[in-house]
Amino acid sequence: MDMSKTPDLAEDQIEAAAAAEDDHHDDPKSQLRAEIIGFVIAALILATLGGAFLLLGLAGVGLTAVAIVPVLYLMLILLTAGA
Repeated sequence: MDMSKTPDLAEDQIEAAAAAEDDHHDDPKSQLRAEIIGFVIAALILATLGGAFLLLGLAGVGLTAVAIVPVLYLMLILLTAGA
């Protein structure tokens, strides 16, 4: 059985799918929106930690850090899944 010959149609489909995926990531509006969301999330985390420090001192920062770990893990999972 000669495996050196592959159909050109499959290669064309792979290239078309790759091109369509690249077009989605090159949209400047979606990149800007993603950056804004990232900065808002970072600002919320810092504001929460700052508020906890002002209210409860270092214990508040520790409690907030422990409470926020599952939220950050969920965010990382959603980011890697592409949601």
